[in-house]
This record gives sequence, structure tokens and C-alpha cells, in this order.
Amino acid sequence: MSLCKPYRSVDEQLRILRSRGMAVDAGAGHVLRREGYYPIVNGYKDLFLD
Repeated sequence: MSLCKPYRSVDEQLRILRSRGMAVDAGAGHVLRREGYYPIVNGYKDLFLD
């Protein structure tokens, strides 16, 4: 099992988030560049779990 994740551009990351049902607004790209994908997705996932 490889722990390496392939590089994804910010646009690709936004497409992934949208495909998973997340509402993404115009400022999302800036936030992804500043914070990073995994801190956003994993750091706040508990708030979205039922």
C-alpha cells in the first residue's frame, strides 16, 4: 500500500470536493492554497458527519 498521494491542482481539488457534494464558492481556491486540502477536509469532517 502506497501512502503517497498524487499531486492535484487546486482546480482538480475543487472538482473532487464538488463531486463529493460539497458546496464550493468563488473563494474556495484561495482557501485551498492557503490552508491545504487535507486540513480542510479532515480537520472539519466531524462537523459534517451524521
